[in-house]
Amino acid sequence: MKRLTLTFEDDIYYPIYNLSKEQKTTIRNIVMTILRNEIYKPKEFAEIENISKDIKECLYVLDNIKKKQNVHYQISAQHFVNHGYLANANPSESKTYQELLQKNINKFNE
Repeated sequence: MKRLTLTFEDDIYYPIYNLSKEQKTTIRNIVMTILRNEIYKPKEFAEIENISKDIKECLYVLDNIKKKQNVHYQISAQHFVNHGYLANANPSESKTYQELLQKNINKFNE
């Protein structure tokens, strides 16, 4: 058994002191019980908080990826439409592009 000296502020000491009087035990036993309960309590809540933080971080990263993909999609669409055909300055005016887009959308919905 190891010895350890603890110093308590009054606001912590007196509740422990009163509890020891109620329980008819020593302050040492009360402190040991508190420490044991804290040390050996299940770590599930801490793990759940870590998992929640990781999920929030993943959602943040996915949102950024989604925004970047949307910009890339718009640039690619404009590039496809404008490739060699300056008359088609707007992707919504290109019939070939719209047919290709509808074909791919139908594939994803199946």
